[in-house]
Amino acid sequence: MEIILSVLHYQNLKTYDTLHAKELAAVALHSDKYDCTKALRPWISQWFGRIRGGSSTDDLALLLVAAYFFRASEHFKSVSARIVRQANANLSSIWASHDMMAFLPQELKRVRARDSANHGYGTTLTD
Repeated sequence: MEIILSVLHYQNLKTYDTLHAKELAAVALHSDKYDCTKALRPWISQWFGRIRGGSSTDDLALLLVAAYFFRASEHFKSVSARIVRQANANLSSIWASHDMMAFLPQELKRVRARDSANHGYGTTLTD
């Protein structure tokens, strides 16, 4: 909440120029809860573009949560594509224990993402 209030009140802007994936997911959840996503819209693309880390399986899960709750469809597509490219056999077991993934709707957890590399056969993201 501190990040949202600081940004909305133009305080400590350099401090929140870049965020870790976990911070971004937390901001997205609070932004959705308190209906301030529109006000944060200019920051959302910047945060996704300057994310600290962001390549681990955990980070990708957090970025997916952030994109979903920010309703940032382009970022959601981008993160989803990265997940499909980096998916491995134990992805669902890794994400099953991830607390932030619990916030996603069940139908998203079962989405079959299509990628040209898998010739039209779906890859289950989780489950």
